[in-house]
Amino acid sequence: MHDYLRALGIDEDSGKKIVTNMIKETKDEIVNGKLYAGIKEQKQLVEKEYDVFFDAGVKLVGETIPTKNAKMKFEEDHYFPYITGDEVSMEEDLIFSKKVDTKAYSVMCEDPRAGISLVFYLQNVLDYEIYKKDKLKGQVMVCFSGLSLEGKILLPGKTKELDLTDPLNVIKKRGLIKAAKNGDVSAMENLTLDELDLNTKVSERSMKEDIFTIVNTSIMPHGAEADSYKILGNIEGFKLEENSVTKRKVYVLDLEVNGIKIKVAINKNDLEGEPLVGRRFYGVIWLQGYIDF
Repeated sequence: MHDYLRALGIDEDSGKKIVTNMIKETKDEIVNGKLYAGIKEQKQLVEKEYDVFFDAGVKLVGETIPTKNAKMKFEEDHYFPYITGDEVSMEEDLIFSKKVDTKAYSVMCEDPRAGISLVFYLQNVLDYEIYKKDKLKGQVMVCFSGLSLEGKILLPGKTKELDLTDPLNVIKKRGLIKAAKNGDVSAMENLTLDELDLNTKVSERSMKEDIFTIVNTSIMPHGAEADSYKILGNIEGFKLEENSVTKRKVYVLDLEVNGIKIKVAINKNDLEGEPLVGRRFYGVIWLQGYIDF
């Protein structure tokens, strides 16, 4: 994940300096940030953020542990680069999975607009620990974002025939998926027939057309990491930010991918082409999510 510091314009040396200063400040102040009395009462979970531009930077996660002399000791657990999405993308039931070696979490969700089960890296671990401790239940709201190390700008799509993001279609498919999970054979058959019909249309047109003129947007798993995706998304907004530490330029793109909103940051030097509203972004992202509990 530390490779993605580059997406925010942070090189290796600058990244080390930022993290070193964050750890020092946290050790000096201890309570400078959110605190949570974790499962073991003598320990407290700490999150600390360092922004390099608005809503983007490096987050440090660790624990304060009491020592024999009644003072608190800070132990770093992990840190990661982030950019926070500012638009609610979905409200779904989620499945949380704790990573083996750190206090980080992966989260899985299903959204018929994506066509696959999405897995993303949880940005606000502290909020989830409070949510889990209080045994709250129900659907929560997710804001998606991503960091990219490679991407290119494509011209707008030309077709609407295979648009899967129509609200009525989304509601219908969500109902079918829920019914299929409950064992409804008819729902399973309908979903299968829909997929076969879509596959036939794409296959027929791909004989005469380029795939990027057939499919407007898409998201699919990429590589070995579960939260890495190759996306094709419509650019609905963009801005060029400057990293306050390194002064490097970073593009922040507001994308629509199969009806899902994702804010993506990419180093200007890693983006091929010029972003404009209406054009499309094609590249690989590390998918993150901020959950409003």
